[in-house]
Amino acid sequence: MAPTQYRPVLMIHRYDATTSTPMTVLCTCAFEYKFTGKERDAESGNDYFGARYYASKMGRFSSPDDGTDVNFNNPQSLNRYSYVHSNPLINIDPFGHSTQTAANGDVLAVYDDDDLGVYRHGDIDNRADWDGSHLDLTDPQTNLVVATRFWEEFAQLDTNTNGIDGSSSGARIHFGVHIDSLIQGLNAEANKKLLGLVEVAAQSRNGGHFDIKTDPKLTNGNPQEGYLLGVYYTSVRSAGNYLAGLNAATGSTLSPEAIQKIFGAYQEGGGGLKGFRAATLTAITGKAAPGTNAIYWGEQLYSGQMQQIGIQVGIGERK
Repeated sequence: MAPTQYRPVLMIHRYDATTSTPMTVLCTCAFEYKFTGKERDAESGNDYFGARYYASKMGRFSSPDDGTDVNFNNPQSLNRYSYVHSNPLINIDPFGHSTQTAANGDVLAVYDDDDLGVYRHGDIDNRADWDGSHLDLTDPQTNLVVATRFWEEFAQLDTNTNGIDGSSSGARIHFGVHIDSLIQGLNAEANKKLLGLVEVAAQSRNGGHFDIKTDPKLTNGNPQEGYLLGVYYTSVRSAGNYLAGLNAATGSTLSPEAIQKIFGAYQEGGGGLKGFRAATLTAITGKAAPGTNAIYWGEQLYSGQMQQIGIQVGIGERK
């Protein structure tokens, strides 16, 4: 028996221009949008929920929730891989985490609240001026500045689970400061390297010329310092992942999957010289690191998602 594919139904309301009579059209959304209207990845078959992927075949998420909604009176909340505490008839799954900052940009908190907005609290001067209480978004001195692209930009990451634990200690957003020109300049340099992708990869390792997360001018010792990249506030760490994907795409003719396999092999190899050797082997053979799967092939979720954006932009710029 063939598996049943459930597609979300969209109700479109149109109006006759002459009579203003409403005309309702019922349609089925595109094939790639599946469970709760989330986009299904063609390679892995998983549904993208923004913070993590849902394996619909197993009825479980592929990585655990951050645990910010654990309630010991509800045992289902202790299962961090389940969907909405195993009660989808009543609950929904929030996928946004808003970022709360002081007036000077100090990141105070990251809330699991179905909101990717960045909120600046004008009545709190800096981190030392905050008493730790829950921040009120309705305060007249609180302004929505813009948004983050992904939920974990300024969260304290648990790299073993891809979860979060509050806000990143010491992170700060530099409001109104763009780093697009910096990224473009570094990409232009990378494209001129005589040894191509090999030389760029070597200089992208920890502390290298293209490893911007270690640039003291940008980070002040914290790779989660934030700047505008395009229209989103982005941590330097994420911008570095974007640059890595961009450089790999503009400096080669490799496919997005092949590039991601190389990144994953480096991560699986433990980084450093061992990781570089593992990545080189994957680049030569085209084979992913053993035990890894799509779509990031061993790379951390928070790194892979920005690498993919950089890769897609780079492919668009290929001549």
